[in-house]
Amino acid sequence: MEILSEDSEEMWKIDAELKSHAEMSFTPTAPYLPPLTEKDPKYCLVVDLDETLIHYNEAENFYLVRPGVNQFLKELKDEFELVLFTASVKEYADWILDQIDPDWFFKYRLYWNHCSYHKKMYIKDLSLLGRDLSKTIIIDNLYESFMKHPDNGILIANWYDNMED
Repeated sequence: MEILSEDSEEMWKIDAELKSHAEMSFTPTAPYLPPLTEKDPKYCLVVDLDETLIHYNEAENFYLVRPGVNQFLKELKDEFELVLFTASVKEYADWILDQIDPDWFFKYRLYWNHCSYHKKMYIKDLSLLGRDLSKTIIIDNLYESFMKHPDNGILIANWYDNMED
């Protein structure tokens, strides 16, 4: 279990406040991933943050990291171009990622502003990544996040605190 500092509650509030203000005038920013080079892995793995890799408990002011996350990232970093794609704001997500991914196994970080907004949901449109969709996979706990590309998605169970997961 990872216990957060006093800044954790503030970061969670920042995430909620920024998203609530932004939803009124939400204009997505297309994610920019530079073209792949010959040295880059040929497959792209997109991974969600909240309830997929971590769970933040707002009431008790701490977060937990899903067991095996670090090993998962270490083992896949050379085989896949790892992209973190979250519906959270940059400040909150980076604050968490800087702690759980200090080696930057995730080559790119995409946030709520890179999502499409549809019927009060943030959709992760993989076609905007500039990657071959036949070589792109997304792991997310919400089907709605990848509903535009259901054949590319791996729906993972919500994770909250099962340390035997």
